[in-house]
Amino acid sequence: MRRKMLRGRCLDIVRARTEDELRQHLVAAAADLGFGRVSATVVLDHSRNCTEFLGIHNAPADYAPYYDDRKASVTCPVSQHCKRFSTPIVWDQRDYVAHGVPDCWDHQAPFGYRTGISIATHMPFGRHFFFGFDSDRAMPTKPTTLEQLVKDVRMLMYHAQDVAFEILAPETRQAEKGQALNAFELEALRWSMDGKSPSEISELMNLAEAHVRFHLQNAILKLGCRTKHQAVLRALRRNLFS
Repeated sequence: MRRKMLRGRCLDIVRARTEDELRQHLVAAAADLGFGRVSATVVLDHSRNCTEFLGIHNAPADYAPYYDDRKASVTCPVSQHCKRFSTPIVWDQRDYVAHGVPDCWDHQAPFGYRTGISIATHMPFGRHFFFGFDSDRAMPTKPTTLEQLVKDVRMLMYHAQDVAFEILAPETRQAEKGQALNAFELEALRWSMDGKSPSEISELMNLAEAHVRFHLQNAILKLGCRTKHQAVLRALRRNLFS
């Protein structure tokens, strides 16, 4: 049941068209996993001394100015981890104490930022995506439960990333629009979305498996992606399967 619910949230996210819709779906997904706060930030390095931050979050109004203060992130161990690494960080008060900034945690904790899971992706051309779910509750102590929770947050992050760039920084996607997919490419990708393998798709489309792989690869390239999974998400985002 949880996996089905999570897949539904992922589809909601990739179909978001506005900041408000994306925020709404992220907040709902976070609540499903037991988190009260969300953040999704597109980071664009325009030059060595010019970085742009475009974010969606649900920080309380009286905390939002501090949340949006980029100077504060310099001392935040979670922000610094995400700036340097792509591995998830499961954090709590101990991380702030270990880095000598317990006052930072003391300030944010009353607003629902006591613990959390944060992940970043770093892409070519100075593009980054920071994603986090935060809570006023302790993280699960059972290793397998915590590991699954991190996987769930990562899955949501992957679905939110492409949408966040298209909503918050659409100009970065102009070079990725690519060519229109033909009927064979679109159908092969549609069956791939349903979990069909190239051999299964070849039977469904009455084509040689090599031809199916050729059409799938063309679809991936035309959509400016690297994998079938990314291509499916981008096709969903553009309503190509409507």
